[in-house]
Amino acid sequence: MPDAQRANLAAPPPPWMAEAVSRTLLRGQLLWRAGDAAQQFTWIESGLAKIVHTSAAGTEAIYGLFGPGDDLGSAAVLEQVRYPADAVASSTRLVIRQSLAAPVLAAAATDLVLGQAMRELLLRHTRILRQTIEIFSAGAVPQRLATLLLTLGERFGAHPVRAGRLLVPLRLSRAELAALVGARVETIIRIMSRWQREARVVTLPSGFLLRVELLRSIVQN
Repeated sequence: MPDAQRANLAAPPPPWMAEAVSRTLLRGQLLWRAGDAAQQFTWIESGLAKIVHTSAAGTEAIYGLFGPGDDLGSAAVLEQVRYPADAVASSTRLVIRQSLAAPVLAAAATDLVLGQAMRELLLRHTRILRQTIEIFSAGAVPQRLATLLLTLGERFGAHPVRAGRLLVPLRLSRAELAALVGARVETIIRIMSRWQREARVVTLPSGFLLRVELLRSIVQN
């Protein structure tokens, strides 16, 4: 994985987080609900969070996963609108820092350093949005799922355990994988079972072990 992609795992918090309040949440706890006013900058220190929309029928769609070094919900904060979806802790333990947005936004109007940091936030959100579009436009469910796993490997993957194999230390259920690629849970179970037999993707207690080239061949085909 390129160093620029790995750097996100240990990225320092933005300058306005110097006096931020730390919070710890457990799996399933809400950071905010859709419709809440976006009044705080949020930065992830450790753990994993997901942005989720649940339809009236109870179907869950996950719009993005965020981990250590990621800011969360900043696009809504910068636009001064309400959050469009729920933010939920999706790891056993999630540690975040939060800072009130109003004084930061006021200072950014005249502070060049803060202004540049704000632009970098929007660029990161644009990259994550582009990755989401690439996943949903990859083709059939196997292509979408392979693209998702490779994308998670690029963003969160640990060092290769050996040539061509990458450990992704994220514990995601089959239902969460289905919500991330817009598929039925049963379809994901069948695909992941087949890939497990073929050693393309091995599900571990700590996450997934990917055979990178084998997954890329699925995307390319």
